[in-house]
Amino acid sequence: MPPKEKELSRYLKRKLEVKEADFDLQLHMKEQIELSSINVRDVAGNEVQPQQQLSSSFESRPPEVFDLTYETCGNTGDTDIDIEASNADELFGNNTYEEDDMDDYIFMEGLKDCDRANYLALVCLAYKLKHRLSNAAFKDHLRILKLFTGSTVEEMTSAAKCAEKYKKLIQPTKKVFVCNEKDCDTVLNTGADGVPLASQPCGHRFSKEKKYCYFLVLSIEQQIQYLLESDAAKWFDSKQNCDGKTRGDIQTGDLYRDKVRITDELIRYITLQLNTDGAECHKKANLRFGHLCIIPNELPYFLRRSNILLFAIWYDNKKPPSGPFLEASISELQHLGTKGVQFNQRTYLVKPLILTTDSMVRSVFLNGSTFRGECGCDFCLHPGEMIKIGRGSTKVYPEPTSNPTFAPRTVEQHERDLMTVLGTGKRLNGIKGPSPFLALLDFDYVQAQVPDYLHCVCHGGIKFLVALWTETKYFKQPWFLDERKTAILNARLMQMKPPYEITRTSSPLSDISQWKASNFRAFALYYFTALEDLLPKVYFDHFLCLIYGIQVLLQEEVTVNLVLDVDFLLQHFVREAEVLYEKKTCVSIST
Repeated sequence: MPPKEKELSRYLKRKLEVKEADFDLQLHMKEQIELSSINVRDVAGNEVQPQQQLSSSFESRPPEVFDLTYETCGNTGDTDIDIEASNADELFGNNTYEEDDMDDYIFMEGLKDCDRANYLALVCLAYKLKHRLSNAAFKDHLRILKLFTGSTVEEMTSAAKCAEKYKKLIQPTKKVFVCNEKDCDTVLNTGADGVPLASQPCGHRFSKEKKYCYFLVLSIEQQIQYLLESDAAKWFDSKQNCDGKTRGDIQTGDLYRDKVRITDELIRYITLQLNTDGAECHKKANLRFGHLCIIPNELPYFLRRSNILLFAIWYDNKKPPSGPFLEASISELQHLGTKGVQFNQRTYLVKPLILTTDSMVRSVFLNGSTFRGECGCDFCLHPGEMIKIGRGSTKVYPEPTSNPTFAPRTVEQHERDLMTVLGTGKRLNGIKGPSPFLALLDFDYVQAQVPDYLHCVCHGGIKFLVALWTETKYFKQPWFLDERKTAILNARLMQMKPPYEITRTSSPLSDISQWKASNFRAFALYYFTALEDLLPKVYFDHFLCLIYGIQVLLQEEVTVNLVLDVDFLLQHFVREAEVLYEKKTCVSIST
């Protein structure tokens, strides 16, 4: 019996599609050249026939086939590439192809009507940054280019000359030193040389032998000014049309339409989405990296990701202090909210609108209790319940079954409780003190904080449920997936072929500790069917309530009535979780 032909992996299928597209391009070029009756002269002045022109154009851009040993193909997550690479010659021939060749071809085609000398210095700078060349090595690189290309461009003499025309892109930074003692967030006084003085107001002495603790602050106004000059002003000048019956991008929300009302043709608004997050750079060194950045809401989605503006950046062995880390940026936002940015005889007022953070940072922005404390919910006045877990206890926030539910937090209620807290010195409704954003006028810093999809859904509820089904400590529970079911689930996950948009392919549950947020998102959106007939039906149907709600809300446009239906469905999901699973799951599912 002849062996069964091995099905091509998704990676090889993509390569075949690219090869076919490249072949069609060659045929098109051949037809155009054959139809052309214009003779082309070479460097020596001799006439070149169309067939000679065709062959020379192909020789200048080799390879139409593919090299399956491409170094970065591991990012796709395909595990069968190495197995099938041995048959690559039979499939594609013996030639090799680098994906960079197609990028180079597209880049050169885009420059065919331009003076390429103007871009040579910029490309050289990109090469220096990519490969981290020293100034001496980069200078030798420029000398080699000048020697063999005969370039007379003045910028090709040194790194400073290359970057001279791009000096306007360089943003001035301010370095703010903070006391490196664990529980001290005092800003240090510096001398004329910019180094902190030995004697500091906090009482801790600064030593140059100790590791510096500081963060960098960038100018917001200059970044917005450059954004307007780079042809982005048209997006801020256009008026948003919304009937209020659908929900899609940020401009379709009630809060945006209430805050942004254009009454003067010479005034426009730039609303911002603020985001801050942190990560451990080196686990052994215990160093943390944190940032505070903004995204203009008026830009289309495909432009937002490439126009993220950086406020401040932190790198040290402790969490960034909320006061000093935010004060400089909030002060400049306050100035830009009243004075604005001038461009083309118009004033662009800058207004923060949304704060997206994880649950730990939300409590810092509100200066309140975390979700483990009393009244730790950032969105309502739910007091929470203490339940026992093992030898200890934890705070949970079960979904209320009575109507009306707990009142939502508002900025008016927050300010009233804050006055009581300042007078008595005791916490009230989870509030410990004034919020750093209290200095921004006309900014609802309570309503602006929205649940973060990455932390609350992907790394929150989905991750917790998958762990709940697979961790051995729940082996006595009816929802537990034993070794046999887990093996079947892994086999199904490895056989699934998701759409091209899923950049991370499926991986077994044994690697769940390495899963990123995109892995859990893909599991919830595409791989969830692998749980059918493995997870008991009542638990699988309960999980589908969450899956359906996520898929509806992730659409580009949803009607208001459908949003209300999904809201009811998600409330049902949380209530049923208390019945189907242990009550302690509320701390992860409802957070």
